[in-house]
Amino acid sequence: MTASASPFLVALAGLGGLLSAQIVPPLPKIPLGKAPTTEPQPGPGPTPYPAPAAATAEGGVGIAFQSDTGGNLVVAQLAPGGAADRARVPVGSVLRAVDGRKVAGMSMEQVRALCIGKVGSLVTLTLETDREVLDVVLERRPLQANNAAPNNRDGGGGGEAPAGNGGGPGAFAGCPDWLRSGARVTYYSGQATLPGVSTQLIPDDSGYGWKDQNGRTYREEQVQGSGGGGYTQYDFVQVAPDCIAAMQSTHVFADANLQTTTLASAQAVVGDQNGLTDLWVPPARLRTLAEQDQGGLRVRRLKYALEGRTYDAVVQQVKGDSGWTRYTYDAATGLLLVYSASSTGGAVLTRDGSTLRQGAGGTTITSVVLRSVRQIALPWTGQAAAPVLQPGRTLEYSGVSKNSLAEGVTAPWRYGVAVAIEKRTGDCVFARLTTRLEYGYGMQPQEGSGNLVYGPGSFAPLAIDPRALQKLRPGQVFDRDPVTGRQLSFVGSDGRTATIAEQGPLDQQNYTYDLQSGTLVAFAQRQQQGPAVITQEVQLQQR
Repeated sequence: MTASASPFLVALAGLGGLLSAQIVPPLPKIPLGKAPTTEPQPGPGPTPYPAPAAATAEGGVGIAFQSDTGGNLVVAQLAPGGAADRARVPVGSVLRAVDGRKVAGMSMEQVRALCIGKVGSLVTLTLETDREVLDVVLERRPLQANNAAPNNRDGGGGGEAPAGNGGGPGAFAGCPDWLRSGARVTYYSGQATLPGVSTQLIPDDSGYGWKDQNGRTYREEQVQGSGGGGYTQYDFVQVAPDCIAAMQSTHVFADANLQTTTLASAQAVVGDQNGLTDLWVPPARLRTLAEQDQGGLRVRRLKYALEGRTYDAVVQQVKGDSGWTRYTYDAATGLLLVYSASSTGGAVLTRDGSTLRQGAGGTTITSVVLRSVRQIALPWTGQAAAPVLQPGRTLEYSGVSKNSLAEGVTAPWRYGVAVAIEKRTGDCVFARLTTRLEYGYGMQPQEGSGNLVYGPGSFAPLAIDPRALQKLRPGQVFDRDPVTGRQLSFVGSDGRTATIAEQGPLDQQNYTYDLQSGTLVAFAQRQQQGPAVITQEVQLQQR
């Protein structure tokens, strides 16, 4: 079990202490405030951080655009080592929008003005290739670092970029452009259960309750509907023929207006070039599906409009006695566009007045719809697996868990986390996580376990290359998710450790790394759950 935002969040919440991913009671909109700031302090340690760029320094994205015959701006060249080059922006892709503003009809200078901004700030480019539309978040870099191309007659996109490949080939034959380390795929997910009856009778031998004509006793209960929704995100940490690994996280709506989300559950998903669960199917396999409609199986090929784009889609629907499931895939890339399902539970006992009868079971409706695909380029994206993460090694963390409602009433609970490295596949590391929450007062400890996976595209890995840590600037923002509003940023350093924070509307995680080894040495998280704030803090005990 893991999380795109935090591989430790599930562990630190006790593998069950988090909100349900499906049914969530409304939570008050109580912001947690800004992340705590730790300014760099003098002291022993590696080379000091470089001074932050001046607030007035301008930065670009390292792309040279040129107009095609249709008036579209096409990515012509990438500056080696620039923001776009590091994010592997596809050369030849068409620019459609900058930070959500459509560029159709704009001049090259107008687009250039949108791409240029304060060094270290983020900009989102919407790019369209022959097969897909990508939202790529880039951090603006100093213009002088993006050597201008002498042959860039159009000078767009920040005016920087000598010849460069940028996109590069896929990880394997048939691999679509979007499927790479650092890719994030976001879906809207919703589920609701509609009751078939208003009351249900449960056999009860206590002798109290409703009795039928034969004298049998039943307990009568109200049957209520339930539902919930939010976003499911997949962060791809490794893409190779023998291992495609992603962090799947669920962010549920925590308010009645469906505006505020909080991280609720997480897990690791692993596949290979033959597919990744239901999320991705190789296009070659989709091409082998013939249209049919028989025996409960229906396969169709059609045009499918979604989020302002029309796809050549393959739809597969399976119908059974209790309901149906439907998968809609983009035929060109194999990406799941929409999943929907409906299922009805078994009959239940109910009554009409004094007559016992069989009533209909509840119907559960599920809908999952693609919202966005984008590439995230973090300072450590693409790094090799850290030498400290060797199979057979276990990282042990211990600390406390606190509930704000119990402060002054009970002592903080003891909390322990162990991460056992089990195997490595290339630069992908698989681990087994175990947790132990001790309440004290003679109560039984709560234990849990799950699986973790880390790779070159991990959002918050167990270790970061110290060279990457030393280049971070206090206050630097690495990523803002346009759907969930979560932000990943660098807090600062004390000369021995460096802290990275991820903050959402109702939860926050701080990761602290040793500057010498790059190992995660401490973790803290807090989450608003109704009127309570749950806080966990642990530190590495074995280095």
